[in-house]
Amino acid sequence: MEAGARAGHPVGVPAPVLTEVTFGLARAAARDARFGAQLSWLEGLVHGPEVRVLPFDRDAGLLAGRLRALGPHPGGTGRRDPRAKPERRVAWVLDLQIAATAWVAGCDLATENRSDFARIADLLVEIGLERLGIRDAPF
Repeated sequence: MEAGARAGHPVGVPAPVLTEVTFGLARAAARDARFGAQLSWLEGLVHGPEVRVLPFDRDAGLLAGRLRALGPHPGGTGRRDPRAKPERRVAWVLDLQIAATAWVAGCDLATENRSDFARIADLLVEIGLERLGIRDAPF
């Protein structure tokens, strides 16, 4: 990331990703102080040159709303997902916001959650837009 930032190519991170990661770290920090240190590290990182936060702006909000109208609920049964149904639905809305933010910014999305984002990419095509590029997470 540092080399890319020095070359003028910081990593783009959709703002809703920060919501998910910050929530997870803050909740975990209540149980284990090490996560508080990771949260502080993340906050410093996103204010540095290595990261460009992609805003969830007007166009991304409109697109996320259109996508949610087509796919209002997360796919799959959630049997292996330990989260409660309301938490899965919140995560789905955040995934829609993440995808819309990346799409509006013209960026591919790197993720370990290929199935949900592939579903969102299909929804984009359903409304007549170009498919979102999805890549495997680099870690």
